[in-house]
Formats: sequence, C-alpha cells, structure tokens
Amino acid sequence: MSKSPSSLLPYRRAIPQILIYQFFSAGILSIVMLLYRQLTGWILWNIDRPAFTSGDLPYLLKTWQGWMLIILGFLALVIYTVFDINATILLSDKVLKGEKFHVPSLLRDAVASLNCFRGLRGVLVILYVSLAAPLAGSVFGITLTSNFTIPNFIMSVIKGNALYYGLYIVGIIILSLCGLIYVFTFDFAILGKQKMKQAMGSSRIVMKENWKNFLIQYIVFILKWLIPLILCITILYIAPCILMQMIPLKSDTHHAGIIFFSTVTALGLAFYVILFDYFIQMKLTQLYYAYTNRQVLYRLPAKKSHHGLRILLTLLIIFIGIVSYAASLDFDTYFPKKVLTKTIAHRAGGILANENTVLALNAAVRAKANGAEVDVQRTKDGHYIINHDSTFKRVCGDPRTSGEMTLAEIKKLKVHNLVNPLQPDTEVATMEEMLDAAKGKIQLYIELKGKSADFAMAEDVIKMAKERDMMNEVTLISLDYDLIDTIESEYPDVRTGYLCYFSFGSIQNLNCDAVLMEEEVATSANIDRIHKAGKEAGVWTVNTTTSMSNFLSSDVDWVITDEVSMASTIRRLIETDSDESRVLTTIIRLING
Repeated sequence: MSKSPSSLLPYRRAIPQILIYQFFSAGILSIVMLLYRQLTGWILWNIDRPAFTSGDLPYLLKTWQGWMLIILGFLALVIYTVFDINATILLSDKVLKGEKFHVPSLLRDAVASLNCFRGLRGVLVILYVSLAAPLAGSVFGITLTSNFTIPNFIMSVIKGNALYYGLYIVGIIILSLCGLIYVFTFDFAILGKQKMKQAMGSSRIVMKENWKNFLIQYIVFILKWLIPLILCITILYIAPCILMQMIPLKSDTHHAGIIFFSTVTALGLAFYVILFDYFIQMKLTQLYYAYTNRQVLYRLPAKKSHHGLRILLTLLIIFIGIVSYAASLDFDTYFPKKVLTKTIAHRAGGILANENTVLALNAAVRAKANGAEVDVQRTKDGHYIINHDSTFKRVCGDPRTSGEMTLAEIKKLKVHNLVNPLQPDTEVATMEEMLDAAKGKIQLYIELKGKSADFAMAEDVIKMAKERDMMNEVTLISLDYDLIDTIESEYPDVRTGYLCYFSFGSIQNLNCDAVLMEEEVATSANIDRIHKAGKEAGVWTVNTTTSMSNFLSSDVDWVITDEVSMASTIRRLIETDSDESRVLTTIIRLING
C-alpha cells in the first residue's frame, strides 16, 4: 500500500464547485421527479386510484400497471444513483486532480458509467445502496431513500420476539459487513472501468488487505468533521442565545434574534451535511488510489475570487433577518406553545392496562387521552369482539381465531396484562360493551380488523353506534382502502380513516375523512397536503420520546400511541419549553420537510 492520503482540508477551495453542482443536480432531479409523478399519476388515474399505498400491494404484483409502477420506481433509484454516487465519484476524482469540469459533461460521463451495472449484480448493487444501506445506517446511499427504515409497527413486533430480534440484529450485521467489504465497488467500476463482477471482487481483495487502516482513516475523518461542527453550533447558536439571555432586550427583538440564529444554524447544518457527503466520497477516492498503489498527481483547485457567492450569502442573511423580524411580531402564531395534537390510546389503553379491554378504555379516560383505538373482529356466530391478533394466543393463551369460536366460548377467555403480569386478568370485550364504556367519555377509533373485516361488519358497527347516538364519537378505520372507500361512499356521514405505511401519489385525494400514516410517511409535506384537502392527518404508532416530541410539536391532528402517560409528560414539557427550543424544533422540521 502506498503512503496514506493527505488531508482534505486544502480542498475546501472546491466548496463553491460542489455547491454549484448540487444546485444544478437538485434542479434536474426536481424536474425528473416532477415528470415521474406525472407519469405515475397518469397510471394511477387510469386505474382509478388517487394514490398507491400499502393496502394495494396485492394489486401491485397482479397487474401490468402495478409492474409498470415497480419498473418506474426502479428507474428512479437508477437516476438517483447516477446523480448521488456515480457523478459524485467523478466529481471527487476531478477535484482531487485539480481538473476543470462542466456539469453537463460530468453527468454525461456518470450516465455512461451505468454500463458497468448491467446484469443481475448491477441491479442488486443499486438495490443495496438504495434500500439496504439506509437500513444498516450507512452514509453510502442515495438521497431519495436516505430516510428508508423498517416501519415502527413492524419493529415493535420484531423487538417483542427474541428470535425475530436476534435474526434482525444478524441481518443488520450482515448488511453492514457487505457494505464494508464492497465499499470500493463503485470506485473500481467507475474509475477503474471494471465490470460489476470484477469491481466487487477487487473491492473484496482490497478491503481484506486494508480493513484496519480503512477503519482508522474513517474514524479519524468523522472526528475531524465533528470538531468544526461543534464549533459552528457553538458560535452560530449557543453563544448568541446565551448572550441574548444576558442582555436585556425587548420581547420582539429577542424573538427576532432567536429566529435569526436558529435559521442560520439550521441552514448551516444542512449545508454541512451536503459537504460531508461529498468529502466522504473524496476520502474514499483518495483511499481507492492509495490502496491500489496508483500514482495520481493531486493538484489543489485554483484559487478563485468568489465575490458572487459572498454577495448571495449576504443577501441570504439579510433576507433571513427581515423574515425573522416579521415572524417575531406574531411569534406565538408561527411557533405555538399550545400542543393541539390529540393523543389516541392504542388498543384501548396502550400499556395502561390489559389491551383492547374495557379496563384499558377506562384507564385511557382516567389518563385524559383524547381517544382510544380498538380492533373489532367477527365471531363464528356473527357477534363482534375486540382483539388485535388473528388468534387469542398472545393475550389469552388460546390458539384459536375469533372466527373459530362462538361469543360464549370467547367470553370464557381471560385477557392477560402483558406489561404487568401482576395485574388481574379481565374478559374479552364485545363491540357493544366498548361503545357503552366510551359513550360521552372518549372518542372511539374502531379498526375493522382481520379476515372478517368487510362491509357487513362496517354496517353492523354503524348500526350499533347509531342505536347509542354515538355517530359523532366514532371513526371507522382500516388498512383496506377499498373497504374505507365503500364506507365513505355509502355512508358519507360516517367518519372514516385509512391506515397506510407507505404511499406515493395524491395521498390527500384518498376517499376518507382522515389519513392515518406510519411515521415515515407522515412528512410535513404530506400533512400539509392532507389538511389542504380538508382532511385530518394522524400518525401511528408513536411510542418513542423522539417521535412523540416531533409529532406533538407538529401540525398533525392526532397520534396513536401505547405510551399515553409519556405523551402527557412530553405535552407538558413542550408547553413549558423555552422559546429557543420551540423555534429551533420548528425550523429543523420545516427544513427536513
């Protein structure tokens, strides 16, 4: 191996070039994604669907339109691979060698490099960097799927089972090791002009010989970036906020200062992340040349005058200052202190009591939850009981399903408290008992559950609610969009909600009164679109402190959670939070979209 690569610090001169490329590539990708949405929208329009969601998975695999959407989705991953990885490697190579470049020619070369990805291995590599890399927590991926994670409701099942969780950990370790072993695959393919099979083999050989040095270089690189990051946050945010606390200022001036420094800091962090992504690729390119013993003539970028960039930054700071002052005049409107998001207890009461029971519902009422979500299923003899799983094995120790048992048989079962086994067991609740317990006390969100969930079930539940004069206290929800669509069309006066854990298309045009999204789908953009369509936006199942803080501080209408008490605590903390925290949280959420 040749001498270790030198510091990248002198290459900070290339930052304007990197930002210019980022500007152009972001613009091109925006146009591409606009065309992509138009094309997928046309396909959805032809199959009479406003959006494609998790409830449409069977349809996706059974029709030519579904396969067309899959192909278009893969093409989107390929396009982002060109811009986020291939072009970045070529850009890093040219910056390190001090070569001039033009964005069009750079992108042309990046597209041409796709020739290396022909065949099954190339497809697998693209799928890895698009889907597996973010799951493994790797920074080597594409921006389109950088937030791709396993939905929390699936993770809760995985973590609740020792075998599943063990397999999950093993899977993440394997994905991480694959990423480490094949980390130079793109460099060998793009810079070394190797076919994918050869590039993967070359990366494997290089990492086998140099993995210790690579890990040291990588850790040192991360530390070198963390130190200036901490300094920037201190200078741009912490120090000004402390100073403003010490100096007596008018309320509006203080608020304007908080907004200004919070915005500058948040934008600075966003630019820092962009630069980090490029410089880490430059580090990989340096290591690629060092580990392959290639003699490369490194040249520093020529010094240039950046008056135009300085003028733009000055104008941006002035603009931020003006906006900050304007927002400070109506501070509580833009940065509300009152939490308006409602808390819905998952499975009647979350962890407060035995799930999906009247006992749990009463506990949710005492905890001052705004609503309770319950799961209804049909029995063998046509009655309706409350249970989440397909069987009673987990909560009652009986492996039979509700469809295999009569109501009398089910009433003999006892629901255990799985969180606190010392608490007494209680009986399985019927739909009627749950309605009676909720009347006048709490809103009820009734999920039509399992194989027995059909329009007949919906009509029966609606009849029960009408008999009790509870139509304003009940919302019918389901993972089956066709069922919700039918209910909304046949009973427009009944409040309906559709549950989904992924979506693309016009999610706001779904035929329902509320869209209930899994956390990853509940972006600010989706929430805004849903609200503009006159619908409510809900999120499920929010159980971590970070997610709870995020969504209770957002514009989402309600969150479904097992942690009702935690939600109440975080609500109080937010409502007593400092002005600085309110502003910074809001701005970061807006930037993240």
